[in-house]
Amino acid sequence: MIGFLALNSNLKAEYNGWYIKFKITTQNQKELIGNIYIAQAYFEKDSIKNSNYLIERFNTLDNRSEDSLVYYKNLLSYQYKQEEDTNTYTEYGLINQAMIAIQQIKSIEVLNMIDFWYLSGISSGHSISDTTWMKNKPVEVFRTGGNLCDWQIFVHEATEKTKQTIQQLKNLTNSNTSEIEKLEQELKYLDGAEYYKAKENIESLEEGMDEKYQEILKSFDGEKVVIISFCSC
Repeated sequence: MIGFLALNSNLKAEYNGWYIKFKITTQNQKELIGNIYIAQAYFEKDSIKNSNYLIERFNTLDNRSEDSLVYYKNLLSYQYKQEEDTNTYTEYGLINQAMIAIQQIKSIEVLNMIDFWYLSGISSGHSISDTTWMKNKPVEVFRTGGNLCDWQIFVHEATEKTKQTIQQLKNLTNSNTSEIEKLEQELKYLDGAEYYKAKENIESLEEGMDEKYQEILKSFDGEKVVIISFCSC
């Protein structure tokens, strides 16, 4: 399991980007508010006053259609504290996806930019109505992780489903740990082709961990649970 990395300035700078809130003015003078996230490597901050540049940049964020700009109506924020840490952190998530044809856009104006890295975020699905209970203190906090990803789980209402899901995550962690320890012990007595085969088995097990965790995490859907994910590159 990888550790949940602290948000130090050097790491944030390396994987930096912005949540951008903007206003679209259509050809018929209708105004729409949208939100997107863009990595620093793909955006020239000095060009935020250039409407044509914004339209082009925002359009390239989605590979499904060159004729439409995909954006999100709402930016969700969640404040929380990590285990044994008195500091308060904020994570973000984009919800309520929308789309507009490029030819309908007259101009785009940036309203706000939040400097934030792209390695972590809210990975659980939510709606605006969830922001009410998300302000309450969670009744349970649980952390788990696989190979490249780590998840902090904030349970705001304990149910049989949340208890069962957390137990499934614990069981998976114990199973993975035991299997890897077993294979690593076997390595001590192997050499040649058998050694490399055993190494491949360990690597294969590690590579498949995150997918197994993510499948179990889906069981939290519909529950009053917030999941903060961190995935390294």
